Amino acid sequence: MTKLPPDDPFSKRAASKDADPKDAAHKRTFSVRTSLGATLEATPSANPLLVRGQVLRLVNEFISLPSPSRIEKQALGEALEALNDRPTVCQVLVKELTQTTEGETRNRLAEILMAVGSVKLLQEPLWELIASATTEDALKDVAHLVLRQLGDETDPNLFLEYLNDPETLIGSETARMLGQAQTNPEAMVDFVDFILSLPIHEQLSLLQSLASEYPAAHQARLWEALWAHQPHERLSNWLETTLLGTDDSSLMPVLERLGRQFGVEKFKREARKSRLKGGDAIAVAAKHAIVEETQLNTCYATLPDGMGHQAFMVTRRHPNGDVCLMAVAVSHTQGLLDCFGFYQLSDVEVTQLVTKFHTTTLQIPLPPSMVKAWLEDAHRASVSQKRPIPYEYTLWCALLDDAPFLENSLPALLAESVTQQLQHTKSSWERMTHQLYLHPDFDTWFLEERDDETAAWLCEQALLVVSQALQGLSLQAPPENEADTFAKVQTTLETLGEAFVTAFWATETRHHLIERLKRAAFLLAAGEVGTFARLAATEAYRLESSSDTPIETPFIRDFVRRSMVEHLIRVVRFAPVLDKKASGTSIEDKAFRDKPTGKAATLHPVFMQPGGERLLEQVPLLKQWTEALYDAWFPPQDVPPSDEPLTLDDV
Repeated sequence: MTKLPPDDPFSKRAASKDADPKDAAHKRTFSVRTSLGATLEATPSANPLLVRGQVLRLVNEFISLPSPSRIEKQALGEALEALNDRPTVCQVLVKELTQTTEGETRNRLAEILMAVGSVKLLQEPLWELIASATTEDALKDVAHLVLRQLGDETDPNLFLEYLNDPETLIGSETARMLGQAQTNPEAMVDFVDFILSLPIHEQLSLLQSLASEYPAAHQARLWEALWAHQPHERLSNWLETTLLGTDDSSLMPVLERLGRQFGVEKFKREARKSRLKGGDAIAVAAKHAIVEETQLNTCYATLPDGMGHQAFMVTRRHPNGDVCLMAVAVSHTQGLLDCFGFYQLSDVEVTQLVTKFHTTTLQIPLPPSMVKAWLEDAHRASVSQKRPIPYEYTLWCALLDDAPFLENSLPALLAESVTQQLQHTKSSWERMTHQLYLHPDFDTWFLEERDDETAAWLCEQALLVVSQALQGLSLQAPPENEADTFAKVQTTLETLGEAFVTAFWATETRHHLIERLKRAAFLLAAGEVGTFARLAATEAYRLESSSDTPIETPFIRDFVRRSMVEHLIRVVRFAPVLDKKASGTSIEDKAFRDKPTGKAATLHPVFMQPGGERLLEQVPLLKQWTEALYDAWFPPQDVPPSDEPLTLDDV
């Protein structure tokens, strides 16, 4: 059956007031709005005949557009809403839907009904249409699609009972859907979602049926995405057999990609055979339609966070002004993490999405080829660790098909960038690398218990030092005793941090930190934040060149201290509060609730140890000490020397 669109095609969000008036899409939208506005001023919406005339005029103008943009769709939705007579609008649209036989016109009328209609207004007339024996199946399918999109919960089997020839309809709709998916990765992602939601035997049955009835060229990307996702073994074996056993040169690009990316010799050999048979010309002709129909636009990246995760955005522009967008999350240690995309967005929606995406992170523009190199590196990391490739990525990465490959690998580019940045630094900068924390993107750069065994040990020991000191204080201790105890705690934690550096030097985490610093240096330079780029390059060089001898650089010192403070902050933030309604006598019997949620909480292990109940009573003082440590270690006026200008204006 017709597949549900991924989102409402008529978002009620207004078009941008700052849109370029030279843009054709904006010009057409403006004419729709102004003509409607002039009519509304002279025509009361209470007159159904006048409303009907306005609806027909607006709908006919919209249908006449060769390829309506998101802005034009939004403008029409707003215009119909402005008539303030939804029952009449829906009545006119349903009548037009029943009278047209042209498929594209039906689809556009269905989109409009989804935007302005409701189950309450459309359930009765559309189910009457579906139940009529004289209604053709294609029209019944469109009517059912509208109802499903609006949230109608009627049993779908009832719809099937009203079809005259369900098998034919299912076949034609499947063919249409596969055809649409060749152009629209979003449609193909939805199709893969559906396939993977089925039991394995139904997955195989559906794919086998499609393979026997439709050309391999229409399913090549589907098979590639499923195989790379490492599905069920039975499905994986079927996909491999099908890819290798189908004599179709259109599969050559898929076989080459899988052979190159996964090192599968069988795929490489089959691709070479296909090329010898003249597969080159077919491969060029089989280029993804989205590359032919759209142009590469802007690309953005974020800096790595404390876990090494970062995000990339790739956009392409449609001829009608709409934007196609892909967003990918990666990690230099784990590879590809997640991916999503939108086939058709307005400039306003892209701006909103990019702004939201970069609310707390630097937005760094990158050339498409550079983004491609970064994502290829993430793909290799996933393959080396035998992690499944998100099928969304396999389908959406077509947006970069026409971006050329760079001559140098990403590691070579990063090394070259560090060398270039070091040419603009001085030896005095080695004492200033802790200034990296002035950049907000470094706020998350610290260790957590889950990072590795040494990080877990550091967090555990830091909390142990503080908790033992707190338990040794009486609740009525004089302020001078508290101050003395805090000073000793601070000194002990600083000593603990120094001892930790030696253990940290032998861990894989140190190498991950060096890699993150290199990536940050490269991206900060690309984002024209040169001073921070040079600081990151300086620190990466020092840590890498001191492979055998542990050194506590200013950055490493603050990195370790932040790790301890952040752990204490987490303990304070999620310290449970005693539920006054509870009647238990021991700490195990008493009920606690989580402060942020108010729900029943699981106690931190430190509160379950001997003296834990006493520590729980000292949580306010623990919070006070944590804040004092933060202020002592990271003073707000932590700025560089006057002869090395680095200010927050660089951020």
